[in-house]
Amino acid sequence: MKQPPMKTHRTYILRVLLKASLLLLAVTLLFGVVKPIPWLGKISAYNLVFPGRARLPFGEVPDKAYNLSLYQLDAMFAAHQVAAEKAEDEYRIQTIGDSSIWGFLLPPTNS
Repeated sequence: MKQPPMKTHRTYILRVLLKASLLLLAVTLLFGVVKPIPWLGKISAYNLVFPGRARLPFGEVPDKAYNLSLYQLDAMFAAHQVAAEKAEDEYRIQTIGDSSIWGFLLPPTNS
């Protein structure tokens, strides 16, 4: 099998790199214009694939806490069980408090 000339091979690689760079630039500019982070934060596998979390995720020291710090409120509430669809005859009551309410890093059975 005959090899293509080296100049053609370099031209092909340069064209691929140029197209990839332009595509990356276009996607980056589109991302900057559309600003999808708020609505991406609302997408969650919780309440669809996995049951919703009973508590909001929190933990400032990841090696000691069983949760992670999450600074997107939309993502936090999307992962919470309150985001699941509710039945017509269901009423929801929410209690909001800090870790002193249930005990910091205690398992749910000790709360």
